Amino acid sequence: GTRNTSMRVPELAVSLFIPSQSVSCGLTTGSLPLPFLHSETGCVFPFIYKRKAYQSCIRLDHNEGKAWCATTPDYQTGLKWRLCNEADCVFPFVFRGKSYHSCTRDGRADNMQWCSLTSNADANMTWLLC
Repeated sequence: GTRNTSMRVPELAVSLFIPSQSVSCGLTTGSLPLPFLHSETGCVFPFIYKRKAYQSCIRLDHNEGKAWCATTPDYQTGLKWRLCNEADCVFPFVFRGKSYHSCTRDGRADNMQWCSLTSNADANMTWLLC
């Protein structure tokens, strides 16, 4: 990653990712919503990774299984990313059919608070600890 002093969480080295070959995704701006920079976190959504568009943080190919996002519209062109944090939580989110407007302990045996990184934790199961 690159260092950006305006972000709250420093980025880690790109070496945490499993190497992949650069590919041309062949998408046009008409295929996806225009990318936007999340002003508080520095994430760009949607971002392209391995020819697929993502609308939220992902855990794919991170060797520690941590959620991350690209900080450019196409990860392969800049190889810039950062770990996601509580500012990336999506509220409200649905978990086990119930709507949550803040972090919750529900569903965890260790009683630690967590939040969803998408609007539906039941469908996407992408989350992080608060």
